[in-house]
Amino acid sequence: MKPPASSQAPSLKDMVLKEGATVILMSALTILLAILLSEVQTRLGWRIVLTALGTVIVMYSVVLLILSRNVMTAVITIGEDLRRGVEGFLDTKRPGWLMTTIRLAEMEASKQVPEVWLVTSDMAEDVVGGPFQKVVSARLKSGVRYRYFIPDRPEMRARAAQLNLINENSDRLSFNYINDEFFFLVPNLDLVIYDPFNQSGEREGYLGIPAWGAAKHYHAKIDSGLVDVMIGKLLPLVEGSKPKVA
Repeated sequence: MKPPASSQAPSLKDMVLKEGATVILMSALTILLAILLSEVQTRLGWRIVLTALGTVIVMYSVVLLILSRNVMTAVITIGEDLRRGVEGFLDTKRPGWLMTTIRLAEMEASKQVPEVWLVTSDMAEDVVGGPFQKVVSARLKSGVRYRYFIPDRPEMRARAAQLNLINENSDRLSFNYINDEFFFLVPNLDLVIYDPFNQSGEREGYLGIPAWGAAKHYHAKIDSGLVDVMIGKLLPLVEGSKPKVA
């Protein structure tokens, strides 16, 4: 429901007009004051005139401060409106090639695939409190296999152990540790591939795109050719982790 007109914030046009009127009024008052000062100087001397000029400078400083704050408020408001507009578009239109983290989590929760591969530099979205933590746990219980490719660092091994503990050491959850050189091109790499072997016919990949700061994340669907390249790079790690048959 549209809020009453009285509760709506003033538009940028109204603010500019109001500020313009303020500037014109102040200019007129300054001219009038200059005429008065000329008369005062003739009768009272320079000391009074300098005092008055100091007053004018203070008045202008106050006005400029108020104007600058209003303009910055308007700019920030416009930026927030644009951000909400983009998020609203992504939430309602749901373009197939770009989606928010929440939309991707919703899609993953219902996606009928046997296996999911994730290449992540920090696992921030999958540990406790992350948007995918409950999704991963639920899908593991439903029979989906999850394989993580993460940097071989102590903190990542600790997070993997935490994820294992949350999911009761599920045999459908596995981790492959990658040399940090794998992440040299994209330090905050976040890639997910659904059904890498295309057993369900729904194989696709999404690449994380940071935007509007670290807290905000979007995911773009990547070309099938790039999915092939990534699978080709990761497959030797998967095959190397399988137990050898005697």
